[in-house]
Amino acid sequence: MKTAGLLKLENRIKRSGAGRKFVKFRKVKTSRPMECLEMDIKMVWIPSAGKNAYLLSIIDVHTRRILKDYFSFTIKQALSF
Repeated sequence: MKTAGLLKLENRIKRSGAGRKFVKFRKVKTSRPMECLEMDIKMVWIPSAGKNAYLLSIIDVHTRRILKDYFSFTIKQALSF
C-alpha cells in the first residue's frame, strides 16, 4: 500500500503506551474450518475521492482464508452479505 501511495502517512494518530501486547497472548484454537470466524476492518485513503474507504474482511480462523471482502465508503450494522 505504501508503494502504491495508498497510505496517508501525514496526520497519523499518535498512539501512546506500549501498544497492543494482549494480541500475542490471544490464540484461538480450532479443530475444523468454519468453527470460528473473525472480521477485520481496514481504512484505505482514496486520494481521488478525498476520503477514506473501508475494507471489511471475514476470515476463517482455522484455515486463515478470507471468505468475503467488502469494500465501501460506508459500513452499516444492518449490512447483509
